[in-house]
Amino acid sequence: MIRLEGVGKTFAQRGGVGYTALEDIDFEIGRGEFVSVLGPSGCGKSTLLNLVAGLERADRGRVEANGKVVTAPGPDRIVVFQDHALYPWLTVLENVAFGLKQKGIGKKERRERAMEQIRTVHLGKFADRYPHELSGGDEAAGGDRARARHGPGDSAHGRAVRRAGRADEAAAAQGVGADLAEHAEDDPVYHAQHPGGGHAVGAGARHVHPAGADQKKSFVCRRRVRGSRAIPCCTISRVGSWIHWPPSWRRWRRRSTAMTTLWRKALFLLLLLIIWETAYRTMHWGWRFPSALQTMRTFYDGMVDGQLLKATLGSLRRILVAFALSCAIGVTLGVLFARSRLLDETFGFVVVALQTVPSIAWLPFAIIWFGLNDFAVVFITTIGATWTMAIASRSGIKNIPPIYVKSAQMFGTGRGLRLFYQVMVPAAIPQLITGMRMAWAFAWRALVSGELIARGVGLGQLLEEGRSLGDTSLMLCIVLVIAILGTISDHLVFKRIEDRVLTLYGLQTAKA
Repeated sequence: MIRLEGVGKTFAQRGGVGYTALEDIDFEIGRGEFVSVLGPSGCGKSTLLNLVAGLERADRGRVEANGKVVTAPGPDRIVVFQDHALYPWLTVLENVAFGLKQKGIGKKERRERAMEQIRTVHLGKFADRYPHELSGGDEAAGGDRARARHGPGDSAHGRAVRRAGRADEAAAAQGVGADLAEHAEDDPVYHAQHPGGGHAVGAGARHVHPAGADQKKSFVCRRRVRGSRAIPCCTISRVGSWIHWPPSWRRWRRRSTAMTTLWRKALFLLLLLIIWETAYRTMHWGWRFPSALQTMRTFYDGMVDGQLLKATLGSLRRILVAFALSCAIGVTLGVLFARSRLLDETFGFVVVALQTVPSIAWLPFAIIWFGLNDFAVVFITTIGATWTMAIASRSGIKNIPPIYVKSAQMFGTGRGLRLFYQVMVPAAIPQLITGMRMAWAFAWRALVSGELIARGVGLGQLLEEGRSLGDTSLMLCIVLVIAILGTISDHLVFKRIEDRVLTLYGLQTAKA
């Protein structure tokens, strides 16, 4: 049972003027009743449903569900949102079983119950697919099953206008023998026993009036039964491609495209080396800038005697330690800034200011605190990447679609740890991966800056040794090694992870 007594809701607007969306709403809905709330756009329908769901708090009055005051979302009041609320990092089966998982139901049982619901909309063979791999109608049907399988309870419909195909699938699954038309006045009113509470608009029917709703014409419930099954309002025809390439031919084309790109890059680098060597011989740069052959010879000698390899491993060890620390600290700070407005407006403001400070500026402090050793280098490298990671993490958490959080709260995750690690962290992963790529680049800059002064074995120390000896070929060799390491790590690690995550989340198409 749902009861509203004197409910009102006012939203603050710019200029200090409040907008009253609801005022003096009084009505009661009994168990098992089907109710529609109708009115013009902006009259407070969605606000009313959010109050009943517990997603918002009323400024005035009292909202009760099953005899208890509504203070937070809960699994006894499920909302079918206007937009899809499927989690892109979960399969169709995992999405449908998400609410059952929050109830503590075992894995085997929730899989069986979820599959039963999935089969009602003929998506059984797509249960292990991700939402972006489904068509729009299939994705909508999966969202409907994600809520229908949750069990008995009150439900609220986000809008009157729904896709006809989606409504018919849901109706057929529930055994509703009717046609759900796509017009605003037909869809929700059609199944309603009465459209709400207030003044009478027809025999045995009442109408809920949010603020401003009485200024528009009320719709009249029209029941249209067409036999024992739902009849689609429209038919979607699918036209196939005129050309159907065999799978072997498509694979060959993808491989040839990849090889073409690789050869193009290789030829460009070869051309660049030829131009470099030619310019050295014709312009007589001398010792001030080495030739391509001198640089390659220095690289070969450094690898043979082990000096270059040892320095590379030393730098990689430092940057990996610093990068791990910066990710841990940065993500923690970003989450705190996103969840706490006070911290965001105080400490978050300081972090933004510190990000503009070059990491090398902290080197004198590091030398005083730690001395000329690895601790000083790791410190400034961590500082160089932490602020970038913190800002990226904050943006990732802040930009999570609110519908993901609302949907999870509907299913009983609450606002605590379960909501954080089951929804918020997975939803922010694309932004976190981008932040990690940026932090890795900033970490390399800080690392080399610190190694130029600190003692030890690393690429920065080797670069400083080349400067003191006037060996420009060694200096340029170190610069190229750093560039190669950065490119390899970015393309073979971060970019691959980013591409896979974006493809999984449906944010980009899969690459060949």
